[in-house]
Amino acid sequence: MRILFRNLGQAEFHLKTSKRILANNLIAPDGVRLPTQRVRNSLCQGLGYRSYDELKLIMSWRHEYDNPFPSPDDLHRAFSKGFSLAIAVAEEYGFRLLEPSDTLAPRLAGEVLRDLRG
Repeated sequence: MRILFRNLGQAEFHLKTSKRILANNLIAPDGVRLPTQRVRNSLCQGLGYRSYDELKLIMSWRHEYDNPFPSPDDLHRAFSKGFSLAIAVAEEYGFRLLEPSDTLAPRLAGEVLRDLRG
């Protein structure tokens, strides 16, 4: 399922919030930064896009009134999948997780949704 945001600004806000929350739940090796582009693309894949570039392209075609916002359950599933993919990327770069990835991804998805509502 592809998550259609109301506009590109809303999608970018969701992605920035997600990356910040992910970074706060990782232990970074010395001198290694979280790869923004790969993490952003992983999150986009969870949201139903091949990459961030595809999300930008599709959002530039669609108008705000065409995009009904998805249900909270659909958002949670999509962000959980995106976080799972982003966690795998972080682990490739040597980042350690504060908890097992099978519980971390759904918890982070819940945090993103709480942050975006609040």
